[in-house]
Amino acid sequence: MEELIGRPAIEAIRWIVKRIFLKGFEIKNLVFVKYPLKSHERTDQIRPAKEPGDESFLHLKPVDIFSSRMEEQILSSAQDGQVLGITSTVFIAPKKPGTDLISHLFLLDLIRPPTDENIEELKEQVSNRLALSSGIIVASSRNGMHFYGDKLFSLSDWIALYGKSLLMNHSEEGERWVDERHIGHTLIPFPPDPNDDPIHSQPLETSLSSALRLSPINGDRPEPYIVGVLG
Repeated sequence: MEELIGRPAIEAIRWIVKRIFLKGFEIKNLVFVKYPLKSHERTDQIRPAKEPGDESFLHLKPVDIFSSRMEEQILSSAQDGQVLGITSTVFIAPKKPGTDLISHLFLLDLIRPPTDENIEELKEQVSNRLALSSGIIVASSRNGMHFYGDKLFSLSDWIALYGKSLLMNHSEEGERWVDERHIGHTLIPFPPDPNDDPIHSQPLETSLSSALRLSPINGDRPEPYIVGVLG
């Protein structure tokens, strides 16, 4: 798996899809999101809450992910001043005939620079604190990293992982690993469409999701690339 080092983050998605297939799951669709650059993605800016309306979601089949369509989407997003990201929502085929099931990828935003020392320490943190034995580490910028888990989780186990990941931060010791805002946005249910009946809220399986950037942002945020493999 060391051959993945230095490759763009989309190769991490392709590797994860292969791993999931090997575990006996049939992925029907992965969900990607495209949106204008948000204020919270600029230096020292925080977006107050999830706000629907300017995002477009792409439901892509595995055949699309392994084709050049992904590179085309990343390139066109950057050219249009948009951001393309992978979300944690995955639709899988049920074991028995019926409606597709929703499962979740564990995606984590980290606020440590992708140095060799931090990459090795992150592997230990993920293994010891989160009990995850495999995954991919991506450099998101000069000052941050992303972690992609390669397993599917139920909603309850997925939420528990984000709770555990917060314990990687030790504010009293000045040690911080994860971006708390990223986890906060992940665990805030996405608001329903204003035209929907407000009495009926969305199920958490579809209203909770995490997302990590795949496309470059002009300035100091190039296209994320793989810097480490766990497992």
